[in-house]
Amino acid sequence: MGMAIDALSGHSALRGYPDMDLSNNSLVHHPDAVGGVTAYFAICAALLYRARTGIGQFIDLSQAETFMPHLGEIFLEEQMTGQPRERRGNRHPEMAPHGCYPCVGEDKWVTMVIRNEGEWRSLCQIMSMPQLAEDERFSTLAARLKNQDELDDVIREWTTPRDNYEVFHLLQEKNIPAGPVFDCGADTMEDPHLQARDYFQVVTHPDAGTYPMSGPIWSFLDYDRSKVLNENEGEPMSNRREKRHEHAPMLGEHNAYLLGEVLGYSHERMQELEERQVIGTVPLEGADMGGVRRVQRESR
Repeated sequence: MGMAIDALSGHSALRGYPDMDLSNNSLVHHPDAVGGVTAYFAICAALLYRARTGIGQFIDLSQAETFMPHLGEIFLEEQMTGQPRERRGNRHPEMAPHGCYPCVGEDKWVTMVIRNEGEWRSLCQIMSMPQLAEDERFSTLAARLKNQDELDDVIREWTTPRDNYEVFHLLQEKNIPAGPVFDCGADTMEDPHLQARDYFQVVTHPDAGTYPMSGPIWSFLDYDRSKVLNENEGEPMSNRREKRHEHAPMLGEHNAYLLGEVLGYSHERMQELEERQVIGTVPLEGADMGGVRRVQRESR
C-alpha cells in the first residue's frame, strides 16, 4: 500500500524531476514507516491513559493522515500563494548549485551543495574557473537560480572526467558539503566511515549462512562517573559497549520463551497447539503466499 498512500497524500506529485512523467517515480514507502511509528506512539499514549484511569482506548489511525503533516509546509505554501508546489528534482529554492552530477565510470555520481557566496567562490577556484564568480549569469544567488540549467552544464562538464571520490574530497577540504553516490553493494560496504564505526556485522544464520549485515542503528556508551574525567574535554571517560547483532529469528524459535516463560503456557498446552498446527517450526504447506502465487501462475 506504500505507493497508493504516497499518491493519496500528495507526496507522489512532489517527487521526481519536472520534465519526467509521474509514472517514472521511484518506489517509496515513507508513509509505511511514518504510520508504524505513529501507531507505536498512539499505543504508548493509550497504555499511559489506561494506567492512569483504568480505561482502555480504541485507536483509529489513518496512514495517509499520519503522513500528511510531514508535508505541512507544502499545504501552507499553496494556501499563501494559490499555486501548487512544482517538482524540483535535486534543486533547492535558496541554494545554487545544488544537485547530483555525473563522474567518470558507469553510473558514478557526486552530490554537492553551495550554501553561500564564499562556497561559490571556493568552488570556482577548485574548478580552476575563478572567472565564473564574476560572470553576470552566476555572480549572485538570484542569477544562479535563474540560470541553473547553464550552471549545471558547466559543473557537469567539470565533474564528468573526474572520479566521484576525487571531487568529494576536493570540495570537503574547502568545507563544501559533498558526497559520492553509493550503490547498495561494494560502495557502501567499503565506505571508510561505516567501516570505522563497525556498522556492518558478520552474522551467521542457521539457514542462510554467514554474511555481513547492516548493524544496529545506534550505539550506547556507558558513562562511568567514578572514573577520572577526560583531561581535554572535562567529560567522564566512556567505554563502548560491544555491539550485539543476532540473526533473524527462525520460525517458532522463541515459542518456548514467549508462550512458556512470558505467558505461562504449560508444556502440555504448547504441545497441543503444535499438534493442532497452531504453532510449529516448519512452514505449513501453502504458508508461502508468494510461492502459492507462483504455482498458480505456472499451472495456468
